[in-house]
Amino acid sequence: MPRKHNPNLPRGYGHSQSYSRPSTQPIYARSSDRIDPRPLSRRILAWIPKLILAGVVLVAFSLYPESRLETSRDFGEVWGIQKHHLSNSISEEIIANEFPSIVTINSDQSNFDAIVHYNIKPDLNSFIDDTIARYGPDYAAVVVLQPHTGRILAMSSFVKDNSLNHNLAVHSGFPAASLFKIVTAAAAIDTGVARPGSIYQYNGKNSSLYKSNVLRHKTNKWTRNTSLSKAFALSINTVFGRIGVYDVGAETLQTYADVFGFNRPVPVDFSIESSKTGFHSGDEWSIAEAASGYTLDTTISPVHAAMLASVIANDGVLVEPSLIDFAVDTSGPLLYKSEPDSARVFDKKTSDELRVLMRATVKKGSAKKHFRTFFRGPYVNLDVGGKTGSLTGHNPKGKTEWFVGYGDSGKDKVAIAAVVVNKEKWYIKPARLARFVLEEYFKHEATQG
Repeated sequence: MPRKHNPNLPRGYGHSQSYSRPSTQPIYARSSDRIDPRPLSRRILAWIPKLILAGVVLVAFSLYPESRLETSRDFGEVWGIQKHHLSNSISEEIIANEFPSIVTINSDQSNFDAIVHYNIKPDLNSFIDDTIARYGPDYAAVVVLQPHTGRILAMSSFVKDNSLNHNLAVHSGFPAASLFKIVTAAAAIDTGVARPGSIYQYNGKNSSLYKSNVLRHKTNKWTRNTSLSKAFALSINTVFGRIGVYDVGAETLQTYADVFGFNRPVPVDFSIESSKTGFHSGDEWSIAEAASGYTLDTTISPVHAAMLASVIANDGVLVEPSLIDFAVDTSGPLLYKSEPDSARVFDKKTSDELRVLMRATVKKGSAKKHFRTFFRGPYVNLDVGGKTGSLTGHNPKGKTEWFVGYGDSGKDKVAIAAVVVNKEKWYIKPARLARFVLEEYFKHEATQG
């Protein structure tokens, strides 16, 4: 359980400058042409304070480096502290599920201690920890982040038997399962080959995936029609397998996987293993397995999974997740302030249509029963969408179940990833856990409603 830290620090406030209108009076003479009527002795005395001030400024510039006087410069330039310095200092402890308040910074210039302030909201994080512990699954992790700022607001990890001294929120060995349908849907919509209302034919059960139904489809009396929105909401594997093979294709699917952050370092301010895809471009069945999420070769961490929902909730823009808010020297000066980069992954129209699919999941699809009464109470106006996924994995061993989604009140929004792994019987579904977290996060807005 993460240690609680007060995220608040008094901060300076910018002072707005007021500008007077230029004088409309004509200037008839240059200042050098004007005659000072004061006696010479008084004019000399008037210059003495100005000369003293000039001397002080010269001494200041000679005694202090320019970087100390140039307060508008980047903190990294001034103090030599960059994101990677902090990452190197905290990553091992974060992976071990420890959140150190004081770390030793090994910069290019010197080594010194710093006090780290995190973006974690202690009350929210404690609520999640307590909720998971109350139900007691074998393994679980939850990550909550703010899409428009990238702030990681909660990072919870739970191991029932304490067999792992590892932060599961950063563990990238979980099978991505049907979460990868988000990537497939984004590729199809963004390239214009599909819309939420596009109709597809398929045979077989929603949860099954057979070569004959994907690669050798035949229309018969058992063939069913479904829309992309419904196929996403119900997680129909055959439909997404066929979309991956015949509509999107291996090259485009890999491109969008890379754009979503697979097969590359996750852009956070601490070290985390990369999420992986493992399909082969020349193997149609491998493509179908990946596109539908019916493979153990595609893996993901909860932090990265929350990023997927974050991009969609933020109109197609990824703001790099940040665990650290700022760091100060033990004597007080500010050493580092998080300023995450952002990049557009796809346009707003694509994110709008992906949210249509995700809303269908919680209102009509695989997460419906967990949100059945959610929209009848104080959260009736909350926009919620998500994607479920499940697959038996080996790291950790057990049935892995996911819910990845977002909540948007119009005033604030969050992205959430919840994963639960159970060896034999289940204790709580991740969609239900995510609902509890959304209710807790937005409860103040709901009561003020």
